[in-house]
Amino acid sequence: AFDVVPLAAASIGQVHSAVLKDGRHVAVKVQRPRIMETMEADLRIIRRLASILERSVPMFRRMGAVAVVDEFRRNLMQELDFHGEVRNMVRYREMFADEPGLLVPKPVDDLCGPRVIVMDFVDGIKVTDTDALKGAGVDIQKVIETGMRVILRSIFEFGFFHCDPHPGNFFVLADGTVALLDYGTVATVDSRRIDEMVSFMISLAGSDVDGLVNVLVDMDVIGDDTDIRSLRADLSSLLARYRSAALRDVQLATFMGEVMSVARNHAVKVPADLLMVGKAMSIMEGIGAEICPEFKPVEFIRPYLQNIYVER
Repeated sequence: AFDVVPLAAASIGQVHSAVLKDGRHVAVKVQRPRIMETMEADLRIIRRLASILERSVPMFRRMGAVAVVDEFRRNLMQELDFHGEVRNMVRYREMFADEPGLLVPKPVDDLCGPRVIVMDFVDGIKVTDTDALKGAGVDIQKVIETGMRVILRSIFEFGFFHCDPHPGNFFVLADGTVALLDYGTVATVDSRRIDEMVSFMISLAGSDVDGLVNVLVDMDVIGDDTDIRSLRADLSSLLARYRSAALRDVQLATFMGEVMSVARNHAVKVPADLLMVGKAMSIMEGIGAEICPEFKPVEFIRPYLQNIYVER
């Protein structure tokens, strides 16, 4: 390769622009030296602190602080596994071969290694640069709908999703195609968990408190010391506040945050994979609120989940 130009730096490594001898424009991601040892040392300290807090503070015990740190560690180790990131990229390309609005970069296999990834260069506009998007004539609402549809399909159809779809990982091409970058952190959910999540979301949408409690029981996340009658009463009170709100006015992240808060207050242990799902969907909602305030995620998500529920 030649004509190497630094593009960006992050804690894991650096990204450069380069042109191969055959004329292809590529991005080159290079891992920092000794980053594994540095992160392992930090994570040991964090886990020790989480263990102390879990033993001494009820709130951290209810949330399962050590399990959260362990999940965080797994995600970080994924980011350091460049061979795994290439596999994730290839899998996403296969999963969304039927999605014309999404571009997943193609890795250059024979140039990738344990500390280097070479892939197609994406020449696009950062998704939050609304002035540039409007200047290019891009349909911003279509962009956010594509992003949300990709996240939903990856979770509920494939059980394999991008955990960190933040604005820096979304670029938009001049024709409105969305490019999703950085496949170092992905998560999986099995078929049973998908069924549970869909049932949970449908129960929320229908203000079905008994349905919610039944799903939590099936998930085996209700502690022995949980007063189910009190849990049901608090969920009923929360859903009653949202029942009168117009669907278009409901903020998904806020709503789900309140549901999770009620669950934790009643010693319901929210599994780490559900937290990752909530994080991914909340990030996507946040991008939509920033670039397209008129986009209403709950209105978009509800019919999709109803269709998935019926299909499954």
